[in-house]
Amino acid sequence: MVILRKIAASTLMETMVATVLLVIVFMTASMVMGSLLEARFKSETGEVNAALREIRYQLQSGNTQLPYSSNPKGWTIRMNTKSVFGTKYKEIRATHPIKEKTVTSIVIDKK
Repeated sequence: MVILRKIAASTLMETMVATVLLVIVFMTASMVMGSLLEARFKSETGEVNAALREIRYQLQSGNTQLPYSSNPKGWTIRMNTKSVFGTKYKEIRATHPIKEKTVTSIVIDKK
């Protein structure tokens, strides 16, 4: 038969310290995960890039009127004609007020 050895019992103070340390570790881990998810949310621009590509295609095929403005999924998309050194181009700018992001696409006129 196996002889059972007596294990020294932990004091209440040791148990409290261990519990506090575990809480601190899990709290820190959850804060790190939260900030990573927030950064991912703010940097995500895939949907608006697809919308800009679609607008560029419509512009090149002649299906879009200027000035252009739309609001898909919280983004404000505006298109204007500009000129630099005699070269005309169309600037498509998408801004999101909550994410504080701006995505710009430029289409140079071939004329």
